Order: sequence, then structure tokens, then C-alpha cells
Amino acid sequence: MQIPSVCYPYIISAYTKYASLCNTIQRFVGRLTVAYETLFTPRIYVFYKGYLQPVPYKHNADKDTCHLFYDVDRSLFYTGNNWSGKNRALPILSMEVRDMSNNLMYDLTDFVNDLRFVQTQDEATPSLSSIIMIWATLNDIYFDPSFHRLQYIDCLGNTIETNFTDLKELVRH
Repeated sequence: MQIPSVCYPYIISAYTKYASLCNTIQRFVGRLTVAYETLFTPRIYVFYKGYLQPVPYKHNADKDTCHLFYDVDRSLFYTGNNWSGKNRALPILSMEVRDMSNNLMYDLTDFVNDLRFVQTQDEATPSLSSIIMIWATLNDIYFDPSFHRLQYIDCLGNTIETNFTDLKELVRH
């Protein structure tokens, strides 16, 4: 049995409309997924021991190898799943990024004043490089360690200058 040629345009038209509807639904579901992840998934970054650059947590498969976590929404550094300690402010009053000619490039004072860390039994605090790298990641800024340096004022009022590759922990006062 042969289908009359009059039906072909209707079949093609119906198929085109169906395909267009499927594509629209697929785009809508994709947008809903992005909106859900943006609104309801915490933005967490992880730091691996010995590495400067933070990695988004959702891309990390093995949380046991992580050295430090940073929760963007809470401005909180913590180790492992340790949420049970006291939230402490960093022992920094002011922080600036300067170039080698001592020109002010970025003032991180407001960012640093909002930061907190969970105090653990081993008294660990985030390193200077962890602080600067999470700020740079959140603001899409790249620093060249040979061109930029860090200047901060600790809680005792001492002005300290250092480079970005300084992995030491902040001194507890």
C-alpha cells in the first residue's frame, strides 16, 4: 500500500514540531539543573597538600586526599569534615597585593576580615597562599609570583611582606 504524497508535508511538519519541542524541553531541563546547582549546592573548593590552586569540590572524587576545604557561602576554611570546632577570625588586620615597585594592586582587607576558619585540636590555620589563591580564584585573577608580593598586618600590628609561594601557616598569637 502506498501512502499518498499529500501526507508527506504533514508528516515532515509534525516531526519538525516534535523535534523542536524535544529540544526546547531539553534546554529547559538543562537550565533548571544549572539553577538548582547554583542555588542549592554549596560552593566548596578544596586544597591538596603542596599545591596552591584550589579545585571545585564537585570535581574532586577523593576527599580523603584533601588538605583544606573552603566554603564560599560561609567564608569558612576547614579541614576534612571537621565542622565541630570554634569558628575563628584570621590573625590578620589588613592584606594587600603589591607589585615589586610597592604600588598597591589589590586591597584584600574586606575579604580577609570576613574569613573564618574552624579551629581544630592541632591549631592549624590556612596558609597565606591558600587565602590569596581562593581570593584570586573567586575574582578570576592570575598572579605572577615573580611580579607580585603580599603585604599584611598581623593582629599585633606588625607589617609583614612575603611572596605568594610562602606555604607557612599564619603564626598564632
